[in-house]
Amino acid sequence: MATETPVPAEHQMSTVETPTGLVSKGQRIAVDGSIGTVRYIGNVLSDKTNSTWIGVEWDDKNRGKHDGMHENVRYFHCFHNGSGSFVKANKVNVGVDFATELKERYTAEITAEQERDLTVVDVKTNRVKKMEFVGKDKAQRHYKEASNLTDVALPDCFIHRLGDGAPMCINLVSLALDGNLISDWHTVLSIIDQTPKIETLSLSRNRLAPLDRKLTLLEGGGGGGGMGFFG
Repeated sequence: MATETPVPAEHQMSTVETPTGLVSKGQRIAVDGSIGTVRYIGNVLSDKTNSTWIGVEWDDKNRGKHDGMHENVRYFHCFHNGSGSFVKANKVNVGVDFATELKERYTAEITAEQERDLTVVDVKTNRVKKMEFVGKDKAQRHYKEASNLTDVALPDCFIHRLGDGAPMCINLVSLALDGNLISDWHTVLSIIDQTPKIETLSLSRNRLAPLDRKLTLLEGGGGGGGMGFFG
């Protein structure tokens, strides 16, 4: 069994700036559609260019090449052997914010080009026909205001934070944020703060850090309606 040596502290970093934003350890990121958790930032000793690398533990246990040990140097640990690898900072996508994605998916106006793409297949003739959006103008006027939304689903959108200028969704009762890049409970609570009537929140396939003991039960003030989180 090979002897492993821990990577020296002087080769490690706590954060690194990428083209899509700042990355820190424990953060959830995406690379070419694959999602993982940042476990290491710094130099790889065998790389003579002295470049900064990001060590990732992939959700897909078969996506990586090792378990965080490379050429007998221990950089980080993975739960599954073969689920870790290193990527360059310029390959990382830190994701989008909730405010932007909500606006684009729900409150933005349907463009003429998008409307032309609305088609349906006639089951009798097997021909593609243009779909007529009956009541489009009325629907757009209604849902242009986030306050009119009651059910929102934003799965697999790479959402990682609330974002600036997030609208109050005062009538939202159901929110699905499955498969995003949310990694901490503070982000969850900041989103809930915009949804005072929320009853159902789905967060499957997000890997959240352990609950901060400083977080207390939400009730009364702030968002969350009848929902609560215990610290």
